[in-house]
Amino acid sequence: MAIRISKNSVRLESIPLNFAASVDVASSGTTNIGAAASNTVRITGTTTITAFDTVASGIRRTVRFAAALTLTYNGTSLILPGGQNILTVADDTAEVLSLGSGNWVCLSYKFARKAPKRVTSEASNATPTPNIDTTDVHIITALAAGSVFAAPTGTPTQGQQLIIRIKDDGTARSLGWNSGVGGYRASTDLALPTTTILGKTMYCGFIYNSTDTKWDLLAKLDNF
Repeated sequence: MAIRISKNSVRLESIPLNFAASVDVASSGTTNIGAAASNTVRITGTTTITAFDTVASGIRRTVRFAAALTLTYNGTSLILPGGQNILTVADDTAEVLSLGSGNWVCLSYKFARKAPKRVTSEASNATPTPNIDTTDVHIITALAAGSVFAAPTGTPTQGQQLIIRIKDDGTARSLGWNSGVGGYRASTDLALPTTTILGKTMYCGFIYNSTDTKWDLLAKLDNF
């Protein structure tokens, strides 16, 4: 084993580089991974994370999650793959890099298993409005009146998918779809449904087209 020192570099030969043992950091709104006394951090708890602490630019951390929680995307302070929130599961891992001033970027994210769908549910609503930043599947369990689906809120990304599941309360209900900017669109091959099927479950599958700012209908199945 040797340490070679030259004018412009220090080189280690046949010496293993071992980092400090992993440390636990509790999840909180601002989770202090930068202050941790190790490059390897396990985040415990289930509190939603909206930021990491402020440390110098260039500091990196390897993070492992002990439980399910939400990482909240921010285009400046917490940049995440896909430009959207991430719902963690136990033993997910991430490589994150400080950009300074409390800003961090996730360089890579690896799911311990397939990422779970983010599901929201409500019994009935005259203007259902899924939040695409927190929803992959939106369920209406007992629609009790005619509804017009409003354009989803949030910041969708190209190719993002949304499934809407609808069941009425035992009476067929009319359905409408906002077709404005960020709204829903169908092709001549497959029309948007205009009514529920009495007592049956319906699925509508959409994909986001950022070029046209529309949620395009790709699939519709009912009679479940």
